[in-house]
Parts: sequence; C-alpha cells; structure tokens
Amino acid sequence: MLSEADGNGELQVAMVSHDLRGPINAIVLGVEMLRRRRLGTAEDLIAQRIYKAAKRMATLVDRVLDGATLQLGAPMVVERGPVNLEELCRDTLEELRMSHPGRELRLAAEEGVSGSWDRLRLIELLSNLVGNALQHGDPATPIVVHARRRGEAAQIEVVNHGPTIPPELSSAIFEPFRRAPAAPRGSGVGLGLYIVAQIAAAHGGRVEVSSVRRTTRFTVTFPIGSA
Repeated sequence: MLSEADGNGELQVAMVSHDLRGPINAIVLGVEMLRRRRLGTAEDLIAQRIYKAAKRMATLVDRVLDGATLQLGAPMVVERGPVNLEELCRDTLEELRMSHPGRELRLAAEEGVSGSWDRLRLIELLSNLVGNALQHGDPATPIVVHARRRGEAAQIEVVNHGPTIPPELSSAIFEPFRRAPAAPRGSGVGLGLYIVAQIAAAHGGRVEVSSVRRTTRFTVTFPIGSA
C-alpha cells in the first residue's frame, strides 16, 4: 500500500507526464512538417510554434524542479499577469490543430476579454478540455470553444458531440486518476479534468459539466481580476 508521500510523488510524476504530452507532440509533428517542406513563410510560422511549445515545456519542467507542482490535496500556485482570453484560446487551438490535423476545432470568442490570470495554467486548462473532447467526442463533428465575459467573470466553454456522460459520473470525473469506463487502453491516466478543476479553483473559479442528448459542455467560470 502506498504511503501519502508515495501517492503524492506518483501524482506529481503523472501530472508532469500529462502536461508535457501536448507540447512534445507539437514539437515532433512540427519538425516532421519542416523536413517535408522547403524553408519559407509557412515554415517560419511552424518554427515559431515549435519555439513556443518548447518554451512551455521548459517552464513546466522548471516548475517541477522548483517544487511548485501540484500535490494531492494541496493548493495550486498561480502566477498572475495580464492575459487576453481570445488570443490565448486562438494560439492554443492553433497548436492543437497541428497535432490533430484531421479534427475540426472552432473558436467563438468575444473581443476584449482580458484579466489577471496565469497564462500557462489557462493553456493547460484549455488543452485538457479540448483533449478530453478529442478523445471522447465524435470525430466527425466539430469541437467548439467559446470565450466570453459574464458580468465580472470570464468563461471558457468547450462543446463536443458524442456519448453522453452518465449523471452519476458528472462529479467523479474531476477526481484524480478517474477515467471513463469505456476509455481505450493508452488513452491517459485520468488527470486532465482533475487538473482543469484545480486550475479553475486556483483562479477563484469553478468548472461545471452538462451532458444531454449527446452534447457535452464543460464550462469554466473565473473572476476577471485586474488586468
């Protein structure tokens, strides 16, 4: 039986592995595209994306080395700064399109929604929500990301079509290491939605899920703060 320290160590390693998956995939696929093309404007853009993904990966590793990563039951640390929500969502979806070229990812974002948030943490949050939709949603239908203001709060909502989440799982899916009963082997360790909930809470917000008639919506609401 694992001690609390061993369990926390296992969670830490699993979370780091989970968070690094997206950036590493972007790097690998970006390099493969560069090898198949001549250098030019498009290649310059790809190189820029590779650089951003690599910087993100390096920052995540630094957080582990600095001991700032999430421990089970401990509060998450956020580093706030001015963030434009539309820009963050657009950049994150462009990176995800590189690693999932056959899927349709749409963005419906209000302009001018800005606040004081942890940019990297919100990228993790959105990447995990879209990753969950890519894994469980119908590949023939689009995934739609909404970014908007609601009074003194901001919202990120990810909508996909596919199997309906049973009501009895609507809360349990945010627990660590919780995977869908029908999830295929190798589909992950079940930390994505747990990370989403922790990031939302660290920003003073919450995440809610609605799944009705094969339409699933994950909605994250968090205060605007001072931009």
